[in-house]
Amino acid sequence: MRKALIAHGSEELTNALAKMLGGIFEVTTCTDGISALDLIQKIQPYALVLDLMLPFKDGLTILEEVAPVHPAVVLGIVRDRSNYVISSATAHGIGYVMLDPCDTRAIVVRLMDMISCIDIPSKPYGEPQSEVTKLLLRLGLSPDADGFKQLQVGIPLFL
Repeated sequence: MRKALIAHGSEELTNALAKMLGGIFEVTTCTDGISALDLIQKIQPYALVLDLMLPFKDGLTILEEVAPVHPAVVLGIVRDRSNYVISSATAHGIGYVMLDPCDTRAIVVRLMDMISCIDIPSKPYGEPQSEVTKLLLRLGLSPDADGFKQLQVGIPLFL
């Protein structure tokens, strides 16, 4: 079972998230930055819900220090959603930032969305243009529709 760490200053939030994610992950929680840093290095979680303003050590500093064992999925929680905070979070590998206070269900939904984007099963594909054509047809687009040919050519080039 994959491991998840919930590091947030609110024990109430960490307990609620741990309960909700318990069937999906082996969940560990903490409420301060020093513990979070130690736990990331110790358990090497796949997913991390990280309060960027933890007591004793902030989330961005923690991510700088754990760069070699950086979790695959990091969801950040902030109280100030300024451009500086968002750009710093992105630069440190945080995939999504939510504004605190936030609903625990919303956190779980966003975390699972992030994981589903990473966990796309790899399978062998055929020639890109024919795969795109099949996809467009499955979506119900007619080959006679305006832009169909452009999508057939453009999507493989983009990818």
